Amino acid sequence: MSQLAAGDRRDPAAAPVGLDALIARDPAHPALPEALRRSAERHAHLCPRQVLGARLALAGAAALGIPLPQADKRLLAVVESDGCFSDGVAVTANCWVGRRTMRVEDYGRVAVTLVDTHGGAAVRCRPQLDVRTRVGAWAADAAALAAGGRDTGRGMAPTSAAGDIAADAVAPRWAAYVLGYQRMPDDELVDVLPVTLTIDPAAIISHPDRRAVCAVCGEEVSNGREVVGPAGTSCAACADPAGAYYRPRERGPSNHNA
Repeated sequence: MSQLAAGDRRDPAAAPVGLDALIARDPAHPALPEALRRSAERHAHLCPRQVLGARLALAGAAALGIPLPQADKRLLAVVESDGCFSDGVAVTANCWVGRRTMRVEDYGRVAVTLVDTHGGAAVRCRPQLDVRTRVGAWAADAAALAAGGRDTGRGMAPTSAAGDIAADAVAPRWAAYVLGYQRMPDDELVDVLPVTLTIDPAAIISHPDRRAVCAVCGEEVSNGREVVGPAGTSCAACADPAGAYYRPRERGPSNHNA
């Protein structure tokens, strides 16, 4: 499944919707409401990509037999896009870039590979490719939410403690994604595919206490990311300038006084 199209995103200018209205009372997984609340706290909103991040993390961890959120660093998450989706994964799994338990390989795809670093087993989780065409069956109350309506008998009350939801707050399709993705069973929402990594997880995690100095630019290189070649030890950018993500610019005359 590709990333959600721009038209599927919530209009940032629309009136805010109370979070309680967006948390389904009948989710497919009991841990989902709390995970989504914590994710929404980070963004001041809840969106379909956060829900997908949470659902994929839960399904993948279950396939590996690892309880979530993890209390240690056993689980490594490799997310294939950044933004809201990655935070849905991070909050649910307790995997973070800052803790070196999450890596971003930005392919622009809503997918995550979860790795059990104790044994090396890995699964790649993605939404099923036709999930958008089926999600509406799990979100009959989306139209009522979009219209600012009350409880429709599906276990969801689109009113928050802050007051009623404005009639133009959300589009029905967007609401269907948020609610339906919470309710769809794993076997209708997620593809969990066993995979083999092309790099050793130990190389991804590397050595946080390792230090080296680049012989070209003189900068320190940590986590074992130095490159050793015929000319000695260097950072990745100096070892392969053409492959670096930036190019040094010539400095012009300084506008600052010495």
